[in-house]
Amino acid sequence: MNKDFKKKRQIGLIAQEVQDIIPEVVSHFETGEGEFLGLQYGHLTAVLIKGIQEQQEMIESQKKEITALHSMVKQMGKQLADVTAAMKNKEAASAQSTAFVE
Repeated sequence: MNKDFKKKRQIGLIAQEVQDIIPEVVSHFETGEGEFLGLQYGHLTAVLIKGIQEQQEMIESQKKEITALHSMVKQMGKQLADVTAAMKNKEAASAQSTAFVE
């Protein structure tokens, strides 16, 4: 194994973890120091793109749901205002009719 490999900071995924999920992208190789696992990052591209597409579909669906919920809340707020106004008008009318009776 290249001694510089051990000294330099490496960035990437852990092959053992990826192997549990997508074993097709993990390669095995032997050196004088033992067996090692590597990743074929190019093979991950299609999987990552598909994952992004699925997430985007979920986001779009959630946006539609949020818009519908905002509309419902706005409508319910208007209905509440209408009911509140009607109750105040009824109370005012009731107070006036009580005043005439006395």
